[in-house]
Amino acid sequence: MAGRILFVSDVHLRREGAPGAAAQADRFFDFLAGAAGSGVTDVYVLGDFFDYWLEPRGTVPAPLRDSCGRLRALVARGLRIVALPGNRDFLMGRAFARATGAELAPDEIVLTLGAQRVCLLHGDALMLGMTRYRTWRRLSRGATFRRYARGLPPALVEATARLMRRYSERTKRRAPSAGVLLEDAPIVRRIRSGIDCIVAGHTHRPEERAVRWGDREGRLLVLGAWDSGRGAHAEWDGARLALVRGESG
Repeated sequence: MAGRILFVSDVHLRREGAPGAAAQADRFFDFLAGAAGSGVTDVYVLGDFFDYWLEPRGTVPAPLRDSCGRLRALVARGLRIVALPGNRDFLMGRAFARATGAELAPDEIVLTLGAQRVCLLHGDALMLGMTRYRTWRRLSRGATFRRYARGLPPALVEATARLMRRYSERTKRRAPSAGVLLEDAPIVRRIRSGIDCIVAGHTHRPEERAVRWGDREGRLLVLGAWDSGRGAHAEWDGARLALVRGESG
């Protein structure tokens, strides 16, 4: 895989008219346009691209159509955008892909960058100890919940989205540190399987550390929430994958 690649997470694009939504969207799309102009060919968004995403009756939520149009314009210019599901936008489906031209990826994918095998995921799957969240995650990704969500009339979309956001925020408030959220066992299991680097988001707390298993050593890169401006995103420059700290949003 050649060219420069960016990895961002937790952009949380908000609905039109929400406080700060226009400025937030402008910052993000300026960031993407600048990246494309400087030689970036691919952008991977590791979940929570949107503050919420539902596809009522197979359509794009009306308050998010402008953002989708801006994404489509960047894709038309040649920027490849790949979106992984997060805990707020795991219901992205055909309507999202049609509206944006972006590619939808599974919950977890592995890229080969140089000699490295790099695992990309949102990060909530690394929370083995949070039993209530694991139960919610399993139920909400099931066929029954998906049928319910896709059949909602538009008037109920906002109410359901508010409940999803509230649950997400409550989960994070109960976790005092990134170490509580991202546990060693699922991280080590991936390194043991031959992964050299794991890139995740979700915690909103940038982190970089070595992960060892026997004589194998890998890396964990945790991206910051892009919309907070706390850093960090990650970049593959054709030779090295690194966390880019500082203002990314």
